[in-house]
Amino acid sequence: MRISFLFKSGFILMVLLIAFYFGNPQNKNADKTLLNPNLQSLLLHFKNTNSFPVRIDSTYMTNFSTKDSLGANEIRLLTTKWLDDSLVMNDEDRLSDFYKIDSVKAAHGFSKWAEKLDIGMTKNANAYGLQKINLNHHLSLLIWAISYSSYEADPWWHTTSINFTELNENKLGETFCLGQISFWIDTPNSYQFILSGILNRDGKLVLDKKSEEYNLDDSTKTLENTHFEYSLTNNKIILKVKNTF
Repeated sequence: MRISFLFKSGFILMVLLIAFYFGNPQNKNADKTLLNPNLQSLLLHFKNTNSFPVRIDSTYMTNFSTKDSLGANEIRLLTTKWLDDSLVMNDEDRLSDFYKIDSVKAAHGFSKWAEKLDIGMTKNANAYGLQKINLNHHLSLLIWAISYSSYEADPWWHTTSINFTELNENKLGETFCLGQISFWIDTPNSYQFILSGILNRDGKLVLDKKSEEYNLDDSTKTLENTHFEYSLTNNKIILKVKNTF
């Protein structure tokens, strides 16, 4: 009788624990997210790190080619919502080139496709998963890179962007930039800019853009520096400071 009582008590306790877990809305959401194969697969490309501050400089932006490659499916997940900001106003439009090149590579037809390109057209496009950093208990950032370059001729250009996509309680949110480096040559003119970033644990994002335009014929040079400060709080990315000098 005692064994039967203990067995029944244990069974009832187990049922109550299961009911409590699946009756909790927070656990329901977590379970649904864990069952999302697309998100699960995406997160495999990002290495967890909690080292602050996160510094994005020219060295960082030229040393990531050994990281996990991302394809069109992963980039579509990451870029469902770009932040409405001038710093990323062209990035969304350029994704069409990435999707085209990714599909050509998947069909093993890149060489023949590239032979038909003209000068100035996008030839190379690659994306990489870099880091997953946790700002707080609810909000993480998926840091990823995407780079483009044109057909090898004059004019020629190359751009690399380091972006982050918010992951708020396992739901993908807005995408914004952490850094960018870009070169453009059209003899006799050349242009380059570097957007370097520092992200602190408190959600403060500092971006500094340095641009330089140069003319070889008359040796004229135009320089411009712009300082930005953003705040990542309450799941919003807010511009606080912008100074150009």
